[in-house]
Amino acid sequence: MTEPAPLTGHLSIYRSAVLPDWVDYNGHLRDAYYLLLFSLATDALMAQLGLDEAGRAATGHSLYTLECHLNFVQEVKLGQQVE
Repeated sequence: MTEPAPLTGHLSIYRSAVLPDWVDYNGHLRDAYYLLLFSLATDALMAQLGLDEAGRAATGHSLYTLECHLNFVQEVKLGQQVE
């Protein structure tokens, strides 16, 4: 069996700019939109893994979130690119 190649760098499959509707009165990303970004990034990851709509239908497999915890480490502001 062949060993998998080592990972280098980080996996970047989803990018978005912070939209005006997503920020609060301080110009910071609202807490609920962190979860939206994680959800959209999970959809992109699922597509990379072959779990897009067709893949889920063919295999009967999927991913779903059971629980989520947010830790605010750094500000995210209007227009900022996130990945």
